[in-house]
Amino acid sequence: MTNIEVTLKQPKDIEEDIDFYLNPKNNSVLFKGKQLEAEIVGDFKVKLLLIQVTGKAFVNVSNMNLTLEVALDTQKLSTNKLAPALTLEDIQIDLDPDNISIRLEGGMVTKIASLFTELFKKEIIGQIVSNTRMQAQIIVEEDINKELAQYGAEVRVPEFDSLKVDYSLVARPVVLDFIAMEINGSFVDSKQQEPLQGPRVELPYRDIKGKAFQAYISDYTLNSFNKGAFARGQNVYLTNIMATYLGVKEFPLTTTLVGKVIPQLLWKYGPDKTVHLRIRFLNQNYPVITFSDSGYRNQAQDFELGFIINNEEALTYHFGKLAHDQSFTVQDEKIHGHISPPEITNLSVSKTLLKNVTELVLTNELITFLTKATESANKYLEEGIKIPQIEDKTGTCLNFGDCQVSYSGDGYMQGEVNVRKCNETREIHFVE
Repeated sequence: MTNIEVTLKQPKDIEEDIDFYLNPKNNSVLFKGKQLEAEIVGDFKVKLLLIQVTGKAFVNVSNMNLTLEVALDTQKLSTNKLAPALTLEDIQIDLDPDNISIRLEGGMVTKIASLFTELFKKEIIGQIVSNTRMQAQIIVEEDINKELAQYGAEVRVPEFDSLKVDYSLVARPVVLDFIAMEINGSFVDSKQQEPLQGPRVELPYRDIKGKAFQAYISDYTLNSFNKGAFARGQNVYLTNIMATYLGVKEFPLTTTLVGKVIPQLLWKYGPDKTVHLRIRFLNQNYPVITFSDSGYRNQAQDFELGFIINNEEALTYHFGKLAHDQSFTVQDEKIHGHISPPEITNLSVSKTLLKNVTELVLTNELITFLTKATESANKYLEEGIKIPQIEDKTGTCLNFGDCQVSYSGDGYMQGEVNVRKCNETREIHFVE
């Protein structure tokens, strides 16, 4: 056979049909698939005595066992950053001729196919194995590694024209009885002269008593985003950002809704007019997040908040400082927590197109709204916000409710989760 293409069908149940094992010796992961199906298409040529037959072969393989071992490594990019890389360590294929069905097309095939179909099965097994090996190596070491080189180190952040997130690897991923990866986790604005400087936060390696999936994030990572996104004094349109990440054309903020907080905007522009929110930090300021053992503090100072309606900035507030403390936990698959009352100092109106309303009225309206919004959020958090179940692309419903969040005064937050199928108590560990 020539021009062979091998296509593995997606397992009906990945958890049941594919087992994952870790091999610390090779720093690798083994994927063992059982009862897999494959489709093979290729051109064939057979010569029987004085007769030569050519045509197309369509082969279906069932109950195939496949073991794939892939080592985790790094590749150095032209930027000197490290991206993930994979190496195919081993591939083993076990199939039975009785589980191979063949359909042949072309020329005299229909008349004489029965004469050599069984012979064809025996001959094709070796070609299936060798071609699967070759295709697997190309997919892993060329196609996937090429994608990892392109997207495995940094990417531009949508809605921030010059902001990139650097998630390149610090070192090679480590395979023990778990997989651990440490990434840079920093944001850099190419238009800034200096990225955020600060001491490196030492993160724990892994909590052996913790849940199956664990992640740590430092306040340095969050603050590097804040500096890259805001410190240059550029205008940032919050409603555009929310629309992008929600996948909608326009965020549904209107004068009807904003009018419940600042009724003068509703009176001037009428109902159902689109409202855009603009924020701009002055004097190279940006929001700062600080972790403690009990939660974190979010503080911003010297910034503007503008309301844009009908392509004009109708109202602009200036904050001397806005800060609050937050803490969240998970109990019984619900998010609980508390947000402290907003600390607001030196709030003023720097610009307004509104008539017959004083600055004191406008600032009090905003303070009242922020205070009531915090009180409302705390009521929901006290009752607990149910963690939603998520359905993946295969239609499998996954439950992430068995999770926890904790904080450290050493400058990081930890999140951990056990994943299980909906309506099941057994955890999905993926690896043995």
